[in-house]
Amino acid sequence: MLGTSSAGTETLKNLVLPAIGKFTVVSDAQVTERDFGHDFFVTRNDLGKPKAEVVAELMVEMNPDVKGSHIESSVDEFLAKNEQMIVNCQLIIACDLSVN
Repeated sequence: MLGTSSAGTETLKNLVLPAIGKFTVVSDAQVTERDFGHDFFVTRNDLGKPKAEVVAELMVEMNPDVKGSHIESSVDEFLAKNEQMIVNCQLIIACDLSVN
């Protein structure tokens, strides 16, 4: 998943529950107070933590057969350095990205 949003997290959840296999969340966002009203998967205890880490950990808890990871990076920086990883993906969820 490139970026983080409540819609992206819900979409990822719907793939993790039936055992998607593996996933990676890429984001440099931190959990903010704004997230509490929009994202079911973050709590006040997560305030200030990397959102990619929080989302990945919660997803793996829902289905231990799924392998999840996170990368704390801006999506633009990640794409510039990891083009081959993207080419090998079967599905990409892109959320809250700005168009340049």
